Amino acid sequence: MGSSGIGKQAITQKSNTKIEQVMSAYIVITISIIAIFFISLYNKYISLSVDTTQATSQTFVEKVQIVTKVISEQTNINEYAKRAEKTDVLTSDDAKNTTKSVIQSQKLNYLHKKDILEKNMTVLNEKTIQNAQSLDNIKKEIIKYGFIPQQLYNIIETQQGTSGIKKRIALMENIRFLTAFKAFSYMESFIQ
Repeated sequence: MGSSGIGKQAITQKSNTKIEQVMSAYIVITISIIAIFFISLYNKYISLSVDTTQATSQTFVEKVQIVTKVISEQTNINEYAKRAEKTDVLTSDDAKNTTKSVIQSQKLNYLHKKDILEKNMTVLNEKTIQNAQSLDNIKKEIIKYGFIPQQLYNIIETQQGTSGIKKRIALMENIRFLTAFKAFSYMESFIQ
């Protein structure tokens, strides 16, 4: 009797599948051993880079804090986090020096600097728009009431018999108004 090729093919396919499974298991085990080796090597590096004068009886939390401190010093993550949470870099009294320190910082990379400055630029734009709107509101109030408070303006309008006082106050207001209007026009051109 002869042997068919189908039976031999099924046997070789089963043996190939077993060989693939054994090879896959071997590769996974090898990668796991290499990963464990590198993790232990990294832990040894961290333990050597931590100050040895510290007490050896530390809790797990203290060890994690020390390790994260070392990692953050190496990667400068904390430097970025400290500067990124501040939104007054461009609007503070010392904006020039703070901006200069962000730009010249050796601990921050280009993207960190860009993120910090863009975030602060957005805040600066919002504050500038708010200030321009406040200036417009003040101009409108001055045009409407002059420098006399609204309450006094209402009292003067109700007492119509005091026309001499009204004329003098109106003249003073006219002079003050023109002076203020000129000052505000200079301020507006300065802002723009």
